[in-house]
Amino acid sequence: VNLTVTGGGNGTVTATPVVSSNSPWFNELQLRLANTGTLTALTVTVVVQRTAGVSYSGMYNTVGGQVAQANSSTSSAITYTFTLASGQTLGASTSRTFAVQAGGNGTPHPTSGDTWTVSYTTGGQSFTTSGTF
Repeated sequence: VNLTVTGGGNGTVTATPVVSSNSPWFNELQLRLANTGTLTALTVTVVVQRTAGVSYSGMYNTVGGQVAQANSSTSSAITYTFTLASGQTLGASTSRTFAVQAGGNGTPHPTSGDTWTVSYTTGGQSFTTSGTF
């Protein structure tokens, strides 16, 4: 499933959610972004439901050091956040990946309850889009 949001002629961001691994012991969800205009702000948030045995395992992105990564956990969810540092920009690209990882205890994790949100600024306009895996 692809979702494309057009930013008033100043750029388009396409977000593609991918379940790259879903075993009873390890899950990796990826949000792949493509953008046609320069991004001056970007926040990617992924929320993984805390089903039986699911725990934080890691996260990474293919942008690099200008994107800060953070995570937090509650009894009901693990939240993964990627934020473009203030003053940084991202030029047009067709292949940026933001990945989150969770460990399991032998019970398959239903990813359909996991969500993603992308907030970004391009051409002086801010947009937010979201979906599920």
